[in-house]
Amino acid sequence: MDIHLTHTTRLTIRNTGPQIPESRFGELFEPFRRLHAPRTGPADGVGLGLSIVAAIARAHGAEISGRPVPDGGLELTVQFLHVEDVP
Repeated sequence: MDIHLTHTTRLTIRNTGPQIPESRFGELFEPFRRLHAPRTGPADGVGLGLSIVAAIARAHGAEISGRPVPDGGLELTVQFLHVEDVP
């Protein structure tokens, strides 16, 4: 996993994992959605991770965007929109 924080209030996280079809990427931000298993079947996790991340980002005045990485995994960017100067 690679995490990078810029001085412009942008956080980028890139991880490894299975390849994700571009057409299915948006689904991963919906509650109880997983890429390879039905939501009632056995699998790691319950499909809440990215929906919770998106809700937290919105609650803090941020936008989240992302894309599948061609070799597998995700790259997510959180852009904070209303940041006050911090001493």
